[in-house]
Amino acid sequence: VCLGSGIGSTSGFEINTTVNQCLFDGQVLVSQSGSVGSLTAKDEYDYLNDLDWVLHNNVGYFFPQGGVLKLSNETQTGSWNSINGTQSNDPVSGDVFKLWFPHGNNPSGSSYSYIIAPGLSSQQDMQNYSLSNIEILENSTNTQAVMHHGLDMIQIVFYSPATITYGNYAIGASQPCTLILKNVSTSNVLLSIADPGENHSQIDVTWNSPEFAQAQVITCNLPTGSAYAGDTVNYTIGGSQALRASIGKENREEDLQELNSISIYPNPIRSGQKIEVGINSDYDQKAKFFITGIDGSSKIVNSKRLSVGMNHVHLPTNVLTPGIYVLQISHSSKVFTKKIIVR
Repeated sequence: VCLGSGIGSTSGFEINTTVNQCLFDGQVLVSQSGSVGSLTAKDEYDYLNDLDWVLHNNVGYFFPQGGVLKLSNETQTGSWNSINGTQSNDPVSGDVFKLWFPHGNNPSGSSYSYIIAPGLSSQQDMQNYSLSNIEILENSTNTQAVMHHGLDMIQIVFYSPATITYGNYAIGASQPCTLILKNVSTSNVLLSIADPGENHSQIDVTWNSPEFAQAQVITCNLPTGSAYAGDTVNYTIGGSQALRASIGKENREEDLQELNSISIYPNPIRSGQKIEVGINSDYDQKAKFFITGIDGSSKIVNSKRLSVGMNHVHLPTNVLTPGIYVLQISHSSKVFTKKIIVR
């Protein structure tokens, strides 16, 4: 899901948001106001809040909130020298697919929204896509939020302190941050929070839902320092994590100290190597280790018994392809999160 808002310029030049620009590959299917057709003629096409979706080169583009769009599949000519002075001036021509939002000259408060779905290859694939699962809750300069009903998940970016509502639910944040909330229709909501700007050590998150008799206020304590600032912290709203988060500053500082004491080596790591997690335990207990992809898919799940003192836990990475992963460590009703890079 791609969102943009508050787009403005006083340059006098035309401002565009490019959805995609690539070499044209055979066919473009378009659904306009429910009518599906193939764009065979080389031309530029204009759409005014009536473009449902576009399919090109096995990638689907959906526009649930409409918008003014342009599409072209024309031959373009240029030279590599125009972008790199060391390259040839010889002209190169090719058929190019372009899809974009034209915001006009000197726009103010312009916006866009669209959904990209790779791996779709036919009109039937596009029409069968579960678009109703995805709901854009807000797309403003203060907040951008998306709900996936099938996953029972909400993802939010707060650019400033704000509260959003939808139906009988409300979510607020006291400072700019990013949130992921899972199991939102239950009384056991999983909250992941981060401060990408690395400006705040404490953020209050407020959660209102029919599953709770009163508003839940979670005081989230975020890691600081060059090594950990910006990392994600997890809480359980309605569970022990939410209770722990509100029982006092001293305990919260202890949590941060524990998070900072967890070491990962090597990191980055090459796929196939074993990763070593150094974790200190105050008593004998069982801990669970989860490695997930950035899409939330579970890759590795491991349970280990921790003894008193420093423990060195080795986890396999042979099933991990190069990319960014999240390591979650769960023990003592606590959940700690670390980032892993696989090369």
